[in-house]
Amino acid sequence: MAIKILLIENESSEADDITRILESLDYEVSHASSDEDAYEIALNIMPDLILIDTQLNRNENISVTPKIKELDIPTVHLTSYPMKLILKALIPMNM
Repeated sequence: MAIKILLIENESSEADDITRILESLDYEVSHASSDEDAYEIALNIMPDLILIDTQLNRNENISVTPKIKELDIPTVHLTSYPMKLILKALIPMNM
C-alpha cells in the first residue's frame, strides 16, 4: 500500500510540482488549498504524513495546524523558497 501524503499548499504551481515529484516515487498525494479542505481531507483519508506550506499559515491566517495536531498525524512545515530542496532531503528518508 502506498504511503499517503496530504499536501496543504495554496499555490497551484508549487502544489503541481510537489505532487508530480512525490507521485513519481509512488506516494499517494492528496492536495488541499485551504484550511477547511485540509481538515476534511485529513479526516477522510487519514494520511501518513502532512506537508504544510508555512507561508500559508503566515499570509492567510490559516488555523489548520491546531486541528491537524488533534489527529496525531506527523507534519512537516515547508517554506515556498526551498521547498524542492526540502523534499529532496525527505525522499531518501522514505517519508
